[in-house]
Amino acid sequence: MKQFTKNILKCDYSNMSVPCSYSEPRSFLERMADFFSFLAGEYLDKAAAATDPEERLKLITISIVSSLHLYHQTKKPWNPVLGETYVCNYGSGAILYGEQVSHHPPISNFELFGKNGSWKVHGQCNFVVDSSMNHFEVKQNGIFECVFPDEDKYQWEFPNTYVHGLQHGDRFIRVVGKIVVKNLEKGLKSVIRLAPKKDKKLGISEFAYSYIYGGIKKIRGKKEKKTDFTKVYRGDYCKQLTLDGQVIWDINNDRAKRPHQDIADEYLLPADSRFRFDRAYLIDKKPMDDADLMKKTIEDAQRREEKLRICVKK
Repeated sequence: MKQFTKNILKCDYSNMSVPCSYSEPRSFLERMADFFSFLAGEYLDKAAAATDPEERLKLITISIVSSLHLYHQTKKPWNPVLGETYVCNYGSGAILYGEQVSHHPPISNFELFGKNGSWKVHGQCNFVVDSSMNHFEVKQNGIFECVFPDEDKYQWEFPNTYVHGLQHGDRFIRVVGKIVVKNLEKGLKSVIRLAPKKDKKLGISEFAYSYIYGGIKKIRGKKEKKTDFTKVYRGDYCKQLTLDGQVIWDINNDRAKRPHQDIADEYLLPADSRFRFDRAYLIDKKPMDDADLMKKTIEDAQRREEKLRICVKK
């Protein structure tokens, strides 16, 4: 805790060992598997069955936006160690593979496959942390791409995460910025603004951090107008989302089908998140001091290996 406090005062969040009491008993790789629940659960199967690029764009966009409420957690996930892996499957028959491929900066690679090759998603979460004394913002620079058997491709980046209240005040987590889903070949994109300000011209009469506004538009480069939408998204990702006034997602009717935790041994690697012994201490509710000690042992070994790789000439 002493070293943790020193790192906070120096605003050095990238090299600190966070006490286990701050974390939930899942790694970031597992948390992201939850985040893909709508995407892999049914929406990409619907998109694969569609032939209209705009319909596919709509389904992919809604699957991403509707997942935002799944990411709001009061406790942080465990930082995966270099080489850590995770695999899981969904009720739809889709399967996810994740791997931590870089320690600093932290980079997590993901691949998801639809049943019978109906679609494929690949991409990475490449994080940069902008921090101060009482808050930090996690900037997500990695690109994800969905490819269908007919070579139709869609790309997007996940939005940034803002965390406030590290030392004082109310602690809260917000998703900030915007989401852009593109089909470059067809010249289409969805643009979603998160927490838009009140705007009478756009019909935005109220404000909430979970509100969204955006639409589907043609890609025209510098000639584009911010509100030049052919169809308009509105709503609240904690309640309901609409497209041109038609409900396309409702939290009471469209429940997340989270991934299955049980998976055949043939898919599990020794580096799987399930086998981290520091995490096992937390899940079994052993003394937190023991969990912290196990966590520190793993992180020290990782830092030592990193130094060895740096000192070896390429």
